[in-house]
Amino acid sequence: MLSLVEVNLAMNRLGGNVGLHPTSKASSVSSLSSFQKLNLSHNNFTNVVHLSRFSNLQVLDLSYNDLRVLPSGMENLAKLEHLDLSSCNISGSVEPIANLRSL
Repeated sequence: MLSLVEVNLAMNRLGGNVGLHPTSKASSVSSLSSFQKLNLSHNNFTNVVHLSRFSNLQVLDLSYNDLRVLPSGMENLAKLEHLDLSSCNISGSVEPIANLRSL
């Protein structure tokens, strides 16, 4: 997975939490840094955690999930250019994404 740049799991019946447990193996974490596009839209996810490990992410589509809050780690996605969180029932502060200059 070291050269994988795009993942599209849209329109499935996936649900629950998305992310990595903080004790995940280093090899798994380093493989995530190659991701540039991640599409998890139209699923049943309720939480997205540890996005900071996707350090080269440019496109993130989490639309049509039931997230309710901004995913954690978003403030570290410095290369993010496109973000779709539509229809996720999100409320609260947008401060975590306020300083993303590429967005």
